[in-house]
Amino acid sequence: MRKKLTSVNKPIFDDNNYAIGTLIDVSEIDCDGSINLQFTFSIVGTKSTINSKVWTGTNVNFEKINYNGVEKYNKLTTILVKSGLLEISTNINSDYDIDFSEIIGRNFRFKMNKLEGKSLYVIELDTLEIIE
Repeated sequence: MRKKLTSVNKPIFDDNNYAIGTLIDVSEIDCDGSINLQFTFSIVGTKSTINSKVWTGTNVNFEKINYNGVEKYNKLTTILVKSGLLEISTNINSDYDIDFSEIIGRNFRFKMNKLEGKSLYVIELDTLEIIE
């Protein structure tokens, strides 16, 4: 039996281990009655573009949280700060009116981590930066 097989589509990384992607959508999703945000990045791959999604809550929090021994902001706060939509503030009791259209269509560079035991890569949000 003859069968045509193909290789896996993986992100392309530069010499500094960064991938390039465009933020193509930010949408609200209902997750068991709770509203979350979904950020969709279109990433340059070895065969075609790869859509990678990042799910966040809807709360901005300038208090760092311990993630596996590392102090970090939550995912939403990290994306907002890294994309320039929000500055780090000590006023933690504010509401924020964010216009995501300012970053949709923008190109970003970031590092990605491969999930253990899988062929799936996820964006390392701490390395997110807008590129021109």
